[in-house]
Amino acid sequence: MEYGYETEIDLKALLFYFLYKWRSILVIAFAFCIFLSGVKIVSELMKSSDYVEELSPKARAYEIEKLEYEINMAAYQQNMTVYQGWLEQQEDYMENSILMKTDPYQKPVASADVFVKLSNEEWERLPDNLGLDPTDSIIKMYTSNFHSNIDWTAIEELTGQEARYLKELVTLSTDYNSNTFTISATYSDGETAQQIREVILKQVMDRYAHMSKDLGSHTLTFVNPSLTYVIDSELATRQKHNADTITEYKRTLLDYQKKLEDLKMAQPAEPLEIGFAKYPLVGFAAGGFLAVLFYGMFYFLGGKLHGNNELRSRYGYPLLGIIPETQKKGFLPGIDKFLLKLEDCSMAVTQEEAYERISRNMAKLAEDNKTLLLTGTVPLAKLQEIASSVTLWPENGISIVVAPNLNMDARSLKLLADCDAVILAEETGKSRIAQIQKEFETIRNFKKPVTGYILF
Repeated sequence: MEYGYETEIDLKALLFYFLYKWRSILVIAFAFCIFLSGVKIVSELMKSSDYVEELSPKARAYEIEKLEYEINMAAYQQNMTVYQGWLEQQEDYMENSILMKTDPYQKPVASADVFVKLSNEEWERLPDNLGLDPTDSIIKMYTSNFHSNIDWTAIEELTGQEARYLKELVTLSTDYNSNTFTISATYSDGETAQQIREVILKQVMDRYAHMSKDLGSHTLTFVNPSLTYVIDSELATRQKHNADTITEYKRTLLDYQKKLEDLKMAQPAEPLEIGFAKYPLVGFAAGGFLAVLFYGMFYFLGGKLHGNNELRSRYGYPLLGIIPETQKKGFLPGIDKFLLKLEDCSMAVTQEEAYERISRNMAKLAEDNKTLLLTGTVPLAKLQEIASSVTLWPENGISIVVAPNLNMDARSLKLLADCDAVILAEETGKSRIAQIQKEFETIRNFKKPVTGYILF
């Protein structure tokens, strides 16, 4: 109890009192942080050079689990990469391969036999006791590396497919007993299969024109050209196997993806061993706590004005307005502006707006009081600043007289006696309650009404 008034703690005012001290609280917290970190560093430097810090059992177990986790993770990712590559290759083959799109139960096959005959002149030059048929050597020359000797450009232009997908469409078989080799071409339609066969036969004839001079006199004859539609159960099995392979690759990738996700969920957590980090953290927390404790004691025991509504609660004076401080410059000035808005939106105004608000409230509350005495425990310069900045309407006929602290200057008492009403100006966090109480008693003794108060 203070002079019949029961003091109450304004928790909001207390909270923002601490928040406005954020600069100094941070400075003290960082100072303690640096201090404890330095203590730890010095203690580490003073240890002997052969000192080896051993890992704790939790740390060793964590390192083993972490290594096992990384090995499994790398293995899963590597296997997924391999299977993904196989899947893409298999899908690309199934999408572009003509053979995989051919109906195995009505497979078009265009074939022709090539009969190789050695001329009579060549037979007459050969010895009678020759054990091998020389025609076999000529057939081998035509059939050896057969697919590599084909110019696939013409077939690529014909089909619009790449050579790697065309080579499986052309097959070759030899029959040395009858001195023939058979060329077969398959395609999804019979007409194209015949065209491929004709392109290959033409290239064989072109080779014959160049090779007949070096291999001896012989002739090539194309016989039995045909187009047949066959049932190829082996092709059907192959198509099914390739389709199943794609499904199996996808299933394997899905299994690895699940294993990878399960492994990530079971990722070993590093044990909570703060180590050196605890020193700066503890220092920062301790410094901040001590700073808050110091400011809290100063708040409760300092006997100063806190909160915008304390004078209204104590004496019933109306609040005319709050004059904001000039925006601070320096480290993160926007924080102060944010705190002003957070505490009270009316505080986040310019000084000009604040003076206009005070002027209007003053003119409304003054009523018939024409001479107002502006006084308070703040310095005289601030009182004069208020008097010069507040704009009043001339028709109101109100005049403001500035008087220094009533508790300090006896001349102010004469001005108090001559005025009609009083306006107080005080500064939050600096004006002392005891001085304001004396001021209140003096005004009450002179029986002067108080129009309101202004806060800095």
